[in-house]
Amino acid sequence: MNILEGQKLIKNKEYAKALTYFLNFKKKNIKNTSINFYLGLIYFEFNKFTKSIFYYNKFLKKEPKSEAGLLNLAIAKQAIGELVSAKELFLKIININKLNVRAYYGLYLLDINFLNDDLFKRLYEIYKDNRLNLYQKGIIDFLFSKKAKKDIENLKEIEYLKKSHKNFYNSNKAYNLSAQFYYNKVISKFFDKLKIDVKEKNNNKISSSKIRENLNLGNIELANKDLKRKFSISGKVIKGDQRGRSIGIPTANIEYPLNTIIIPYGVYAVETTIDGNTYFGIVNFGIRPTFNKEKPIVEAYLFDFDNNIYDKNIELFFYKQIRQEKKFNGIKELLNQINLDIAEAKKILNYGN
Repeated sequence: MNILEGQKLIKNKEYAKALTYFLNFKKKNIKNTSINFYLGLIYFEFNKFTKSIFYYNKFLKKEPKSEAGLLNLAIAKQAIGELVSAKELFLKIININKLNVRAYYGLYLLDINFLNDDLFKRLYEIYKDNRLNLYQKGIIDFLFSKKAKKDIENLKEIEYLKKSHKNFYNSNKAYNLSAQFYYNKVISKFFDKLKIDVKEKNNNKISSSKIRENLNLGNIELANKDLKRKFSISGKVIKGDQRGRSIGIPTANIEYPLNTIIIPYGVYAVETTIDGNTYFGIVNFGIRPTFNKEKPIVEAYLFDFDNNIYDKNIELFFYKQIRQEKKFNGIKELLNQINLDIAEAKKILNYGN
C-alpha cells in the first residue's frame, strides 16, 4: 500500500474510499504517523468531530510541533464549540511560527477581540517579511481591514480591502485572468467609489461614537444614514440544529465572531446577495430564549429561497430593527410572531410591490 494513493483520494474528495484505505493501513499495523493525521482530516469532512479530534491528538503525540496538525485540531475544536481550547492552539502555532498567517485568521474567526494589540503589532511586523507570499499578505490586509471596521475607520478599511483584493489577485494572476477576475476593471473602481463616499462622510465630521451608539441602541436607520451605507456583517453559512426548518421557517446560521456584533438582540430586516442574485429576509440575532438556549447565534430567513448554501460566505445588510428578542409561550406563539415579523420586514423592504 502506498500512502500517496490515499492522499490522492483525499485531494479528489473521495473521502469514503480514503477512509477505507487508511483504516486498512492501521489494520496492517503499518507504522506511519501521518495515517492518524489523514484519518483526522477525513472524519472532520464527515462532521465526526470527536473522532477527528481523537486522531489529531494521536498524531500530535508523535509530532507535537506540527503546525498543520495543531491548526486542524484547533478548527475541529472550534466546530464543537471548544473556543478557548481552539484559541490556545492557534496561539501555540503563532509561538512556534510567527509567520503562520492562517493561525491569526483562525483567531479572527473565533473572535476578532482575540487578535489583541500585541498580535496586530506582530502582523504589522511580519507583513514586511519576504518569506510571506502574496496570498498570505492578502489575508493580513483583510485582517487589518476588519480591525479598521471595528474601530470605524472607514478610509483605512477600504484601503486595506483594496490591497487585500490586489494581493489575492496577483497571487495567482494566470488563473485569475482565465477566471475573468477583472480586478482592475471592476473591483478597483468599486472600492474607489466607496472611498469617495467615505471621504464625503468624513468631511461632514460624523462622530464614530455616534454611529456606534445608534447601533448599540438598534437605531439601524440612523446609523446607516451616517455611514452612508448599510451596516453589515458577513460570515460562512454553517449547519445549525434545523429547528427553523422543522417549523416551516428554514434559516441559515451565519458563523461570525459574536463578540464583535454591536447591535442588540432582536429581529432585523435585511438584504443579501448570493451568486449574483439579491435576496431579502429577516435575521434573528440572539440566544433564542423560547428554546432555553444561552449561546448567541445569527440566523437568517430569506424570502422565497430554499437553496443549499452551506459553506458559502454571505454578507447581510441591515435595514431596520423590527423588534427586540423575547421569550414566547411555546412554538405556536413564536410562529405567529415570526409571520408578523416577515410581514413587517416585507413592508420595510418594499418586497413584492
